[in-house]
Amino acid sequence: MRWSRYLWALAPFLAIASAIFIGAIWAGHEAGPELFQLLKDYIGGEAGGGRIDPLELALAIFFNNTFKDLMAIGLGPILGLYPLLLLAANGVLIGSALRAIDPRTALALIPHGILEIPAMLISAAIGLSLAKLALSKWRALPGAMAEALRFFALRIVPMNLAAAFLEVYASPLMVDPLGAVVALFIAILVALGLRQLFKETG
Repeated sequence: MRWSRYLWALAPFLAIASAIFIGAIWAGHEAGPELFQLLKDYIGGEAGGGRIDPLELALAIFFNNTFKDLMAIGLGPILGLYPLLLLAANGVLIGSALRAIDPRTALALIPHGILEIPAMLISAAIGLSLAKLALSKWRALPGAMAEALRFFALRIVPMNLAAAFLEVYASPLMVDPLGAVVALFIAILVALGLRQLFKETG
């Protein structure tokens, strides 16, 4: 399967997903820090507090993001509602966070964000493409879904796994200059390694 061709076919849907995501970031930023505090309190309450082992935290982040991306694909044919919700919710959260936290803390989003955000955008784009297919050529949907799930397993899952470990082990280093250099170096090495995932395979 030539995955670069697969991604190229998704280009219009990636553009739509990116536009929605950027718009949601703007909306969250305009909503102000109060929204971020509300979301933070809610998430904190759901998490239950307490110290979490870094490995357990990385795995929890991985499974959470992977499940959401899988749902964006699996539920995509239902009018694309879940992918749209995923983009809007994450965009608003990031936008409100950028308004609430100081710039140096915001830099901590970079190491894992360079993998986690593209994984989400691609998953949402796949879901939107499947929604269009369900409305126009529904007989082709099973084959397209199988192809999408194969792409998800071989490409999106490794991206989310790497992003989760970067978020726990590298992103916190961004708070000081030397740590930021180390974290970005690690993130770049990981991204270059994962770049092999999108090379031609046939």
